[in-house]
Amino acid sequence: MASYTDEKESSLMLSKTNQLLLQTVSADVTMFEMRATNLVIASDDGERAAGEKTGSDQKVTRDIQVVTQGVESVRCECCGMSEECTPTYIRRIRDAFHGNWVCGLCSEAINLELQMKREAHPTSSSSPPPLMITKAEALASHMSLCSKFNRTVRMNPKLSLAISMRDIAKKCSQRRTTTTADMAMPKNNIARAISCGPRMEL
Repeated sequence: MASYTDEKESSLMLSKTNQLLLQTVSADVTMFEMRATNLVIASDDGERAAGEKTGSDQKVTRDIQVVTQGVESVRCECCGMSEECTPTYIRRIRDAFHGNWVCGLCSEAINLELQMKREAHPTSSSSPPPLMITKAEALASHMSLCSKFNRTVRMNPKLSLAISMRDIAKKCSQRRTTTTADMAMPKNNIARAISCGPRMEL
């Protein structure tokens, strides 16, 4: 008898749960239908408003269409990333970087390298002017760094890890050889041969 009532209670609970789920789903469907209806109404209003545009609005729309039609895809000569830009922007960037197309990230890296070199060598009136790095040299340096990265890390990450570990091992061994060479040099310190402390003999 107890099992029959337990089954009846569990089926009653299950049906209540199903009813709640149905109510939730129907509420979600109703919300979706309302949003879809609002979108249709908004698009109808937008079409009506598009027909009522003034002359200046139509000119702006035409200008935007001309700009989007004149967009070209161009690939960065440093990192290889593609961007879509207007021909005038492409020409301006190529003029700034000696005929090379450089993406925004690479141009920032080049400018940062120029800035760091200038800050590392401050000019003063008494000292001769330091050797400044030019934009072409910074561009060449960044391009070589990117090509090295593309050859090693992108193509074979495991090889890149091995190269990095080799470089770390080289640096560690160079440090060891310099420290052992420093230790091998005789120092002019006076060394004690006998302890100066008192002795107790029993």
